[in-house]
Amino acid sequence: MLLPSRLIRALSLVSFPVLVACGAGTSTQTPARVDGTLAGQPFAAADAISAVNGNTAGSAAYVVISDDTGLCPLYTSVEDGGTAATQPGVTSIKILAVVLTVIDVATNRAAAPTGPSTFDIIDPSVLGSGSPSDHVGLVQYLVADQAGNESSACSMGKSGTVTLTSADGNAFAGAGDVTMDCGDRLTFQFDAAPCAALETPQGSSVYGGGLPDAGL
Repeated sequence: MLLPSRLIRALSLVSFPVLVACGAGTSTQTPARVDGTLAGQPFAAADAISAVNGNTAGSAAYVVISDDTGLCPLYTSVEDGGTAATQPGVTSIKILAVVLTVIDVATNRAAAPTGPSTFDIIDPSVLGSGSPSDHVGLVQYLVADQAGNESSACSMGKSGTVTLTSADGNAFAGAGDVTMDCGDRLTFQFDAAPCAALETPQGSSVYGGGLPDAGL
């Protein structure tokens, strides 16, 4: 089935959140796990946050997994006009971000998931050529340093699935099995904490490109 044109435009413009100033969280719990490699490197997941992001035209679920802790306080500080403190000894941060949405072809709208379901990962290089289902998503991997420079030799998911096991407001849990554009395959699990700061895109100098654009 062909994807609605508004969804194609929105997904092709997605810029996932990338923290440049690294967090200083102290939680000993690990709400996510990533197995496999990204650009040949392991990803030691330390935090995961999520929210529904969108506008009157549509919405999507956003999950952000990082190798640093304290993500939500950092986003909240930036949204409130503050600045994030840099954790001593941390010079860069890895982000694995997932966006998931459900397409209603009859109304040409997209909506954030409200319960368990499986989503097909779209290769962004072929957006518009069709989708095998009405449950679709994107996966992106980025590394950012304190100067705001983003880099990744393995940036976008090319195929695979993400399965939500629960969706409760802004809190999402599930697992994924995704092959990236560099050929690396990874599996991951997340039990993301809701973070209201992810609901509204807010660009800042501590981000490498602002929050996701969910204007569907």
